[in-house]
Amino acid sequence: MFPESEDTSWPAAGMDRRRFPRKFISGTGHLLVPGQPPIEVHTQDISLGGVGVIAPRPFPHETPCRLRFALSRESYGMDFITVPVRVVHCVLSGREYGYILGLEYHNMTGSVEEVVKKYMSAKGGALVIGD
Repeated sequence: MFPESEDTSWPAAGMDRRRFPRKFISGTGHLLVPGQPPIEVHTQDISLGGVGVIAPRPFPHETPCRLRFALSRESYGMDFITVPVRVVHCVLSGREYGYILGLEYHNMTGSVEEVVKKYMSAKGGALVIGD
């Protein structure tokens, strides 16, 4: 179910299955899985479709959970958000010392969507083109 090493087949072929441009984000977040204590993750990138994180353990495809994390504002301050997500990608990464999870938003509220859109359109921060 989970690969023993990094899957480099489709990235190496130049194929990117993402539908939205991504922007770099680096910080601590928490995956909130029903019936489990919060699981600390490291945020990696964000888009209008979801968030990439590094987790300490694997999660099955389609696992429903919530992600709690912070986004910096363009001028000053932080927005702390919690958004429903589902796991759409999970790959073991020796380089990252954990599992790279692709989390897709699921039923995101309008107010949270506005915060993400503001972050994506803000100046600064590098757009992530490939892996």
